[in-house]
Amino acid sequence: MKLLLSLFAVTFLCGGWEIFQNQFLGGDFETRNETGYGLGAFTVGASAQASLQDGALCLKLKPGKSSAQPFTILRCKQFPGGTHYLVKAKIRGKGKVSFGFACQFDLEGCGKKEGIWKQSIMLSQDWNHISYDFDFSTIPLDRPLFLVRLLTEGTELLIDDLEILAKWDDAIKISTSPGTLLVPQGETLPEQTYNVYPLNAKGQFLWSDTFRESRVFPAETIAGNACFNLPEPPTSGLHRLILTVGGFSLPKDVLVLSKNEISDLKNAAAKSSLKDNVLVLGDSLSDFSRGHNWIDIIQGLLGEKVRFFNLACGGDHCSKLAQRLTSKRAYYRDEMYEDIWSRKYDNVIIFVGQNDTVSFEKDKYAKPQVAIGNVKSSFRTIIDEISKHTNAPITIFSGISTPQEINDKNKATFHYRFGIPAFVEDYNRTVKQICTERGLSYLDIYTPFSALENKASYFRADGVHLSTAGHLHLSKIVLEQMK
Repeated sequence: MKLLLSLFAVTFLCGGWEIFQNQFLGGDFETRNETGYGLGAFTVGASAQASLQDGALCLKLKPGKSSAQPFTILRCKQFPGGTHYLVKAKIRGKGKVSFGFACQFDLEGCGKKEGIWKQSIMLSQDWNHISYDFDFSTIPLDRPLFLVRLLTEGTELLIDDLEILAKWDDAIKISTSPGTLLVPQGETLPEQTYNVYPLNAKGQFLWSDTFRESRVFPAETIAGNACFNLPEPPTSGLHRLILTVGGFSLPKDVLVLSKNEISDLKNAAAKSSLKDNVLVLGDSLSDFSRGHNWIDIIQGLLGEKVRFFNLACGGDHCSKLAQRLTSKRAYYRDEMYEDIWSRKYDNVIIFVGQNDTVSFEKDKYAKPQVAIGNVKSSFRTIIDEISKHTNAPITIFSGISTPQEINDKNKATFHYRFGIPAFVEDYNRTVKQICTERGLSYLDIYTPFSALENKASYFRADGVHLSTAGHLHLSKIVLEQMK
């Protein structure tokens, strides 16, 4: 099929475009439908506002603001790196806008200039159709952000019939060993084998060196196996290997660490009682950094012994989690929960607390977002609902100890404060009491994180989300302590 991209008069051949789960079919932003998430799909930040006008989304700069960058996080049925997107919509309004995708790894830097952008355009009061092709065949994109930049004071954008599509061949099947691969410093990357169908399919490997530079290698499938060998030992740090065949991509994250670090983790894994199917419910500390977060690190260490089902969602707290498990109404990212009880679990892990205990300037930082009374009632609802569907033992993690110096700066800059010790400790006492009442396991991660020297290095620059070092530390705690 030949597809014409009208704005740039570019033609190419493809096997057909498929619709992502997070597509706004028909431009109905007012209500959630099977393929979209309505008005709330776009995050607008402090400089812009969103509203509805006859079913279209209106993004408008606030008075006195000269620019803004609303975005929506896409979730699709294939990993996006190594492939293409097609964005189609009709737009009108006033001012100047541009469209793009953030290709920053794991959300970091999404407010900066990094990414792939199309030429800015001036809006008019007439509806105009746009169609853009975004080529990520050589970019290890992670958690894709579709962004709209409002570029001049007074800009007002109306957008309707938005479609975000990708192309791939549904006949392609790719699999490899799950979890993060740990490689000792100075050693050669073990040959990576992917199982591919059809048996003679061809594609490409995309190797990303610490997410700064990428190299492409041809992928030949022989008897259903595509094998990758890196010519030289990888440098220290985090890397990503992506196999793309027929537009379908599968990633494998690689962490190059010291031999002592890997030895300590393997010793902990050898003593771990985790096995079979493990359900994880949580917030961004388990949702972000997929491919190399604490869950994926443990998965890589334990191999076939365990299989994780990570249903964590950034922004969740215990009240939201209770709603997810019990509500019949649509909610943010509810597609993850559609078949939650269709499988058997042998362990259930609940790890929230960051968003429960955050406080805000409007409350003079005097109380956490979720009151202790609601923590009690929400966890009882969560436990009761889980117990209806599985007899698997439940482990609830404590809230985590975060670097206070960074969060104090956030308090002054962003008007919120995560991790106030008194709030987190109160939350932890409450959760521990509930575990005692219900005969559940309580895992204290607050104490070991509190004892860390240079705690900030275990977190990202925001002082809230775990860095790679933080995920490694948490994985070791879980392997050693979770029984």
